[in-house]
Amino acid sequence: MLNRKIRLKTHWPEMTLALAIIAFIAYFGAFAFLRQVNYLSGRFDLGIMDQTVWNTAHGRFFTLVDPNGLYGEVSRF
Repeated sequence: MLNRKIRLKTHWPEMTLALAIIAFIAYFGAFAFLRQVNYLSGRFDLGIMDQTVWNTAHGRFFTLVDPNGLYGEVSRF
């Protein structure tokens, strides 16, 4: 029992940090998921990056269609 108390006293900063990290990931992960599921995210969130990855995989390196429709394809560089 005494050994456990000593261990908790010496490692409380690490345990507090670990709990804070877990809470941060849980909160913002749920927020991002619910935002996407409820169609509240904008077109730049996932679609633009997905299109760039797809184009790169198919030979058009780091290109995407201009979201404003002015220039055709633009480079992510």
